Amino acid sequence: MFLIQNTQNRESAAVQLKLDELIRAQRGAHNALLDLEELGEEELGRLREVYEDLAQRARIDLQQGLLDTGTPEARTEGAEPVRSRLVLLDQHGHVIWSAAVRNHRGGTQP
Repeated sequence: MFLIQNTQNRESAAVQLKLDELIRAQRGAHNALLDLEELGEEELGRLREVYEDLAQRARIDLQQGLLDTGTPEARTEGAEPVRSRLVLLDQHGHVIWSAAVRNHRGGTQP
């Protein structure tokens, strides 16, 4: 029994390291997510809410015929609300690109 548990723990640690490396290697990935297993329940809950909100917004975009791809910023504090969306359509009216933009002085900026 001890040998099986020891093997499972080692395999779990190896999988975690592989996931950490995939996060670290991704351009734009949040390296602060590398050690989520060390966070308390409250911090994990806050992060879960951020990602649930991103998923909800993506579903709304899909329902409106927009794309749900891209890498929106996932911040728990100080995030500005999205006010607009730029959409590029092909000649048939199909969405081929869309991005959230925030209002800034002097116009909009993606």
